[in-house]
Amino acid sequence: MRNAQMSAKHGGTVVLHKLDLTDAAKLKSTFEEVLSNPSYARNSERLSQMLRNQPISPKELLLKHVNFAANSSTVSS
Repeated sequence: MRNAQMSAKHGGTVVLHKLDLTDAAKLKSTFEEVLSNPSYARNSERLSQMLRNQPISPKELLLKHVNFAANSSTVSS
């Protein structure tokens, strides 16, 4: 849900509540909106590029934190 909320915040998608999934008319109108409005594709592509071009990749960030924690645990207080 967090990824969907982030994408919606940046205009890349529409988030539906799980109870709306049984409402065929709402589903249809939402799909039509997303597929017919080019701003969703544009915003999704922009967000995708932002995520790909982060200054520090999620993997690098995780490794930095793990290394920090591993090295810090040996320091006595």
